[in-house]
Amino acid sequence: MKKKWLTALVCIAAAAAMALPVFANDVPTPRGQTPVTNDAIIRNVADSSQILTVASASTPGINDEVWTWTDRNMTLTQRWDFVAVGNQYGHYLICPEGNKSLALNVYRAGDYPCTMFTAGGSNLADTEVTIGGTQGNYDIYNLANGRYLARTSTPKYKFADGYGYGTNWVYAANTQESRWKIEPSATS
Repeated sequence: MKKKWLTALVCIAAAAAMALPVFANDVPTPRGQTPVTNDAIIRNVADSSQILTVASASTPGINDEVWTWTDRNMTLTQRWDFVAVGNQYGHYLICPEGNKSLALNVYRAGDYPCTMFTAGGSNLADTEVTIGGTQGNYDIYNLANGRYLARTSTPKYKFADGYGYGTNWVYAANTQESRWKIEPSATS
């Protein structure tokens, strides 16, 4: 009888340990969850010194391009909020701290560059995204256009300090350029 109780307790303990994900290093994130919801820094996995940046010297505006750039500590153009879309679980608009009426946008021409445009409304299809992947290695996916945000290999020159690259929306998220780290900024 004692062996049966001991066996039962061991089985319960083993089942409880397997049910707790606290021991996992790389827990998959269900599509739609984001680790940070406001004042986030979005780094490119291919080069973690590169931060998603609105290519603007001041407040972000409509049609401003979105690049990756070295950290300039620019809250208005390098910090992002994830704004939930209605009651759609896991659907977001990614808005810059400097102008929350704008969001990342799929510009449907050429190589589909990432730009800033009016968030939501009639532009919802081009601005709504989901987040998927694993901790520290996420993809940003636009549902309506079936494309992932990626850093290009095209160097950009706008600011006197640092360096950066363009971004565009691609069909496949199979490269480091299309993977992102989403983390809180030092000020959040």
